Amino acid sequence: MKKNNAFPTGKVVLIGLILATIFTYLHALVLMNGIPPYLGGDGKAIDSRVIKGTSIFLESNADAFLLFSEVETGYGADFDFKRGVELADSAIEKLICSRESYAQVLASAVVSEYDAAALDRLRCFDYRGFAFKNNLMVQVMDRVAESLSNGDIPGVLRRNLAHVDQIILGMQKIRELMQQGVRPPIESIWKLLQGYSDAILYGNYATLVFYNA
Repeated sequence: MKKNNAFPTGKVVLIGLILATIFTYLHALVLMNGIPPYLGGDGKAIDSRVIKGTSIFLESNADAFLLFSEVETGYGADFDFKRGVELADSAIEKLICSRESYAQVLASAVVSEYDAAALDRLRCFDYRGFAFKNNLMVQVMDRVAESLSNGDIPGVLRRNLAHVDQIILGMQKIRELMQQGVRPPIESIWKLLQGYSDAILYGNYATLVFYNA
């Protein structure tokens, strides 16, 4: 009975956290359609793939938050392994779908011709100065600059895919534990959520560069 009384309250708080995360980052992530002006081809199709991939990625992030709630509130015999596996399966399915959309954007980026003046703006952009001016994390901006300061737009997209792959691997390991009847350590969920945060920040900062260079 104690669990039934406490859990709905926890869910309300959790839903608030999920919504806060989505509304904080969705605008910036969807604006990754700032990439198409640098590319040739059908910009609208690229926009559509980016928006689709981002939307599904955020849905998988919501699944991860719900899994965090299950792990944190379900101790010992109270942990619902079936529910945990269902959330992990849902998150993995969405991550794979998101990855497919991002991979399509990368495929377009690799074969596209680029506007020389636009690439020069990326090469000359003051990445660290922009980070300091806007109170951004310099270490994240440095990772963005590794690619964009060389005009390497596909490089940014490859790192984005690497982020997604890492999250998929982490979620698969957590699912395997639950399938074996082992409650995953809360630290593994924290690490997983940090992976989502890293991917979101990287995409956010790359977007800011595209729109300000």
